[in-house]
Amino acid sequence: MSAPVSWRKLHQCRVCGGSFSTLFCDLGAQPLANSYVLKDAVHEIEQRIPLRVIVCGQCRLVQLEHLASSEAIFSDYPYLSSVSSSFVEHAGRFSREQIRRNAPRFVVELASNDGYLLQHFVRAGIRCLGVEPAKNVAALAEAKGVPTQVGFFGLRMATEIVAREGQADLIIANNVLAHVPDVNDFVAGIACLLAPDGKASLEFPHLLTLMAGAQFDTTFCCVARSRSPTAILTSFNPVVCSCAVSLIDVMIWLISWTWPTKRFNASSVEETRLAPSATVDVALSMSDLMSLAD
Repeated sequence: MSAPVSWRKLHQCRVCGGSFSTLFCDLGAQPLANSYVLKDAVHEIEQRIPLRVIVCGQCRLVQLEHLASSEAIFSDYPYLSSVSSSFVEHAGRFSREQIRRNAPRFVVELASNDGYLLQHFVRAGIRCLGVEPAKNVAALAEAKGVPTQVGFFGLRMATEIVAREGQADLIIANNVLAHVPDVNDFVAGIACLLAPDGKASLEFPHLLTLMAGAQFDTTFCCVARSRSPTAILTSFNPVVCSCAVSLIDVMIWLISWTWPTKRFNASSVEETRLAPSATVDVALSMSDLMSLAD
């Protein structure tokens, strides 16, 4: 029988330490995402973990109530970013835009997967480093010529990288922030690794887009979502203020949809008002969620 995956129930917000106020949705007990059943284990009872999504009453971050072990999920990971040609194209456009706007000399991507993004910087002759916890995936990135350090990123690893490689003037963290159990340690690591005049680009899921598109299949493992960029900034306020980080640009990428990309000016961020889906039964309605942020 397969070894059981360890998990824990949260009793306070993993960003601000506040109490949970509202149940957003309850998807029941579910198997671990991306944990495929082996042929010789098809008759075994698959382990299931409660998949309840709740709202912090203080910083309004929407997050899972139960977290599975990150080592169990990501140490040997089956998902490869490069299997999606549209996502690789998106990464290429993003990379060219960053090179044009910021002319980075040293780029670090956190959760760099199989090199789907950093390969574009390598081809441009820009020094880069990927950080990837899954050894099997990191090996694929190395084969593409993308230098990759295996491990989970945080303040300790950031200190090691700075001592060895120096600070980065561009840090990229695409779709990883939502999976990080200790968000404050992760963000503190970014602040340590980032050069004084550097830029950090974070890509993360957007809660209202999830609700409007009934994208509840994207709720898995350890995920945290916020309703807006300003709420994200508020959630990280204790860390952000101590690190002197400021929000300079916001974009909403609807990669898998036919809607156009939405761009905002960071000095006057406005929320896209999306209608809730009538086909999804959630414990928290769109109007309830909006009122929580007031």
